[in-house]
Amino acid sequence: MNEQPPAIASASRRETLLEEAALWRAQLDSNTADVAEFERWRDADPAHAIAFARIASTWSAVEDVAWSGTVIERADKPRTVVSRRRAIAWFTGAMTLGAAGLITYQSLARETVETSTGERRSLDLPQSVRLDMNTATALSWRASNNAVKLWLDHGEIAVRVAATAALLWIETSNIEALLSAGVYNARFVDRMLDLTVVRGAAQLRAPPAKAIAVTAGQRLLAADGATALQSVSEQDLDAIEAWQRGEIVFQDTQLSAAVAEYNRYLQRKLMILDPAVGELRIGGRFNSADVSTFLRAIEITLRVTSVQSDGAVVLVRKT
Repeated sequence: MNEQPPAIASASRRETLLEEAALWRAQLDSNTADVAEFERWRDADPAHAIAFARIASTWSAVEDVAWSGTVIERADKPRTVVSRRRAIAWFTGAMTLGAAGLITYQSLARETVETSTGERRSLDLPQSVRLDMNTATALSWRASNNAVKLWLDHGEIAVRVAATAALLWIETSNIEALLSAGVYNARFVDRMLDLTVVRGAAQLRAPPAKAIAVTAGQRLLAADGATALQSVSEQDLDAIEAWQRGEIVFQDTQLSAAVAEYNRYLQRKLMILDPAVGELRIGGRFNSADVSTFLRAIEITLRVTSVQSDGAVVLVRKT
């Protein structure tokens, strides 16, 4: 029976443990890990804890790396495609031994916040960053010495960044935007990023596209690798920021789109079964917390009435 020499076996075990630790670190960072299972793995062997500490101790050194599947990208260097194993080796190759490198995963964990349907919430984050969260929004954040990193899973937020702060806003592993001091509205619904710069400037990176600069009075849409930059009028800006006043503003909007927007705020959803009804158009300013004025408006102007059904409100043409 052939056995590996002790030195080779030891090196192989260290590499395996570092790979396991790197995967645990990635899962903890993305809030997908079973924390109890991770703690059992870490506590099962002191070597596990040491391997994880070595991974965690240099994580901050690679925070400027953007992940996209098997892609590692730095803002100041060409894009490089690497295998998963090489990516782990890239992390673990930077590790240094010593007790000084011990950092627990709790210190690197994200804070997670959610709002329920119809709820709005305000947050004051470190670095003088203020968030207002719209209905049905989920996000997480983590502060470092000179920045706040924010992950928006879904929903909508208003962001205010003080002159002394820097905020790196990230929605997915392949879309990120660096926001300077200013005021912004960021929305991620149906896998579409909608970022409006009210005041300030943003740099957005969405591989494979190059970095895109977004300035005050502009709105950037990004989804599935495609991007579009638009100018925003005062009327557009009023509609975009209306949710912060508890309002919804429609501007010659198809009724199907208006219903989809209103449903973000409603426990009892609106439904349209007739496509012809969905193609009707509506305009006006409405209370997001009270759908009754909207229903009265479409009944008067579009002759569309509401019928109570099990679990929903169906919109139909008046006969």
